[in-house]
Amino acid sequence: MRGMFWNNEEINILIANYNGYPSCEMISNKLNGRWDKEAVYRKAIILGLTEPREWSSEDKEVVKRLYATSSIEELKDILPHKTESAIRGVAHSLGLKSMYYLNRKYSDDENEFLANNYMLKTNEELGEILNRTPGAIAQHLWALGYSREQPPLGERYRNLTHYLRAKVAPIINKLKSSPDSCCAITGGRTNLVLHHIRGFSLITHEAIHNIDLPIYPDLSDYTEQQLLALSDEFIKLHETYHQYVLIDKNIHLHFHKLYGYGYNTEAQWNEFIHTFYKS
Repeated sequence: MRGMFWNNEEINILIANYNGYPSCEMISNKLNGRWDKEAVYRKAIILGLTEPREWSSEDKEVVKRLYATSSIEELKDILPHKTESAIRGVAHSLGLKSMYYLNRKYSDDENEFLANNYMLKTNEELGEILNRTPGAIAQHLWALGYSREQPPLGERYRNLTHYLRAKVAPIINKLKSSPDSCCAITGGRTNLVLHHIRGFSLITHEAIHNIDLPIYPDLSDYTEQQLLALSDEFIKLHETYHQYVLIDKNIHLHFHKLYGYGYNTEAQWNEFIHTFYKS
């Protein structure tokens, strides 16, 4: 599977050396011929390197709006023609503080949540719930002295979950980056996270069932065709149900403390709204 995709080192070499189509053959040589010049050029197009690299007012506005609440990886997905260094540079020139800088302190409720769930959930899942990056979660768990001596129960299934969360990330990023984005309950515009009214795990199980996908020990045991079929079916169901909303992360945490994680339903959501926010 790794052999089919560009790795981070190769992408960095491409970004550092791309200077129009004539440079593609030179970059191919730097990559030991693993990608020919046509493949290099196609990747440059995907990364937005063939577009003008000056900062537009729209691009700067995206950084202004999202730098404090999004990871660098999320910003790079939204601004694929900008490098990490370029994003950090323009943020510094605008006097902005990063999400990591602003979110270094954890509340007592968040620490308690991590203590109760770090063996049940991955860093990616914990980060989504607490609106932090997986790396920040890993560092904080280490600082708290928490370690996973054994893989979490159901680790083989979580591999597919990671894959599907990556596939749905562009939908989430687009929703959060909209100028109209706000909490569906309070109307607030900060600390927003995505809540799946129909639980993520329910949609995942349905997609697996619909394409009759076997469960293997490791993600690398699947063929590219199987993974593409799964992601296509998952995205189709995800958008057909369209049962997700942006809400304040504290409200999100409150909901899941009451109803648990993964297999949530519309009935739970309606009960939650009626009980706590009907006014």
